[in-house]
Amino acid sequence: MARFPYTTLRIFQQGAQAVVQPVPEGNASSVETLVVDLANGKSTVTPSQSVMRGTPTIECLGLLGISKLTTGAAALVAITEARQVAALGPNSSAVYELVRAQVLTEPGADKNSANRQLLSLLKDAVDPARSGRGIYFSHFYDLTQFTPPVMLGFLRQLPGLHFAGGKSATLTLIARRGVDRAGTRQWRRGCDSKGNVANFVETEEVVTTPAGDLASYVQVRGSIPLLWTQLPNIKYKPTTVIAAPGQSVAVFDAHMASLKAAYGDVVAINLINHKGTEGKLQVAFQAEAERYTRTPGAGLHYIAFDFHHECSKGRYDRIELLMQKIAPDVNRQAFFLRRAGGEIVKRQAGAVRTNCIDCLDRTNVMQGVLGRKALEAMLSALGLMPSTPGAHSLPATFPAVEKEFKILWADHGDGVSTQYAGTGAMKSGFTRTGKRTFGGVIDDGVKAVTRYYLNNFQDGRKQDAIDLVS
Repeated sequence: MARFPYTTLRIFQQGAQAVVQPVPEGNASSVETLVVDLANGKSTVTPSQSVMRGTPTIECLGLLGISKLTTGAAALVAITEARQVAALGPNSSAVYELVRAQVLTEPGADKNSANRQLLSLLKDAVDPARSGRGIYFSHFYDLTQFTPPVMLGFLRQLPGLHFAGGKSATLTLIARRGVDRAGTRQWRRGCDSKGNVANFVETEEVVTTPAGDLASYVQVRGSIPLLWTQLPNIKYKPTTVIAAPGQSVAVFDAHMASLKAAYGDVVAINLINHKGTEGKLQVAFQAEAERYTRTPGAGLHYIAFDFHHECSKGRYDRIELLMQKIAPDVNRQAFFLRRAGGEIVKRQAGAVRTNCIDCLDRTNVMQGVLGRKALEAMLSALGLMPSTPGAHSLPATFPAVEKEFKILWADHGDGVSTQYAGTGAMKSGFTRTGKRTFGGVIDDGVKAVTRYYLNNFQDGRKQDAIDLVS
């Protein structure tokens, strides 16, 4: 039988000892108890221990974990406030966004200067107003009792969208950020030695109906899978250092192997410029992709599309040229579809991987267009879109839903961008409204200046905070 994390905990702290117990049900005299020794980080779980009386140090919704400090002592991180943002699954399980967390230590732990620095970084990392923005959790999964599964990324839900014939559906957009090469713009670029890439995000679009049908579509983004860096150096465009030809073979292959294992065949869309520094990265990426595709069963279709050149002067309609190139792959990969009775009608067989330099601005525009195409296909399969030829356009058929969709994807782009770069996504005005305006250009300029300052003078500390908890 599945056991779920407790939804409400009480923490009693006495000196270096923190005793964690669930709120007892009814007249229960004993409960499962977690004891954490904050002096050394050791923890024990007792299946049945007497309920502690008196006023707890804090009440919380769960634990984020235990972090070791320099002196061997430990810090316990508790979720003290959250807000529900979605209800998922057949039982409408609540999903929450972290609002506030509290860090508990033994008395006097902050007297050590190294501990003070680590505690400052830890508090920064779990503070939604700082580096901890976009932390989500749910109690209703089969994991440990005191620590709910936690995700960093983005999650929003649009319930009760109305379609023809009185039908309705719920649209949920989930972005799951990778933790294996976590970090900030310019401090984390490219691959590590194991093939993990910076700013890797898996985005899933889920449509559910009141009857219980479910459809979902997954796509990913991630830094160019080569060994390259672009560390801040006060210049507006820092120096890009790319590993010599041949040195990225192992990490490129490892990255592609991990994508194929997780998703199936990959369509890799590279949106960077074909000139200047970006052009050098484009040449290096293409060389590795061409080498890789010569191997039997490669399962990789690489497409280079110079977004800034092709869509210059606001000609974003030219993205359709790219969509035409990938249409056969996207149609073949399809999406996941499960009927209310549990029958799985379709499985997604592959994924589109999109990147630009930051995997934020151009990438989000492209992913939003692909997301709309996927949504139209899923709605059609669910009987919510007209099945007549040429009538599958969401903007033309359901403009109210289209408006909500654009806002949802713009918020998604802003959320992912703020975590990595410190500002919302550039070009989000187009994603939000479908138009490229002068006001949007000005907004992009402000974001560019803000990113420059943050990347050079603030993100080093933010990177340290992320490294501490990932």
